[in-house]
Amino acid sequence: MNLKFFRRGKHKRQAKHRRIHLSPKVIYLVTMLILASGLGASMYLEYRLVDQTLSASDVIIRLRPEVTEETFSAEEFLGAISLMDKKTNQPEPADWAAIVNPFATFRPITTTATPATNATGTPP
Repeated sequence: MNLKFFRRGKHKRQAKHRRIHLSPKVIYLVTMLILASGLGASMYLEYRLVDQTLSASDVIIRLRPEVTEETFSAEEFLGAISLMDKKTNQPEPADWAAIVNPFATFRPITTTATPATNATGTPP
């Protein structure tokens, strides 16, 4: 068993932490640099995400009439829509009464032949 953990006084003492003494001017300068870089980064991201997206959508809106007249065929579009409707339509529901349940414990026996009858007309 290792008992070194329980011994006291023989372990090395840790060095004392040295405090960093900064003047208020340095703290002010570092704070202003962090704030200025955060403000600049937020302005750049706003420009990239909002302004460029709006200008790109404006270009798309202006070019849409020119492109759609040349490349859009209404017949092909309606044909594709009808094919998609055929694929997504639900099939007719199954008639569950006609399907025999193989797991049922009691199944009535159905025969196609008529049973033999005696002279009185009742089955034997």
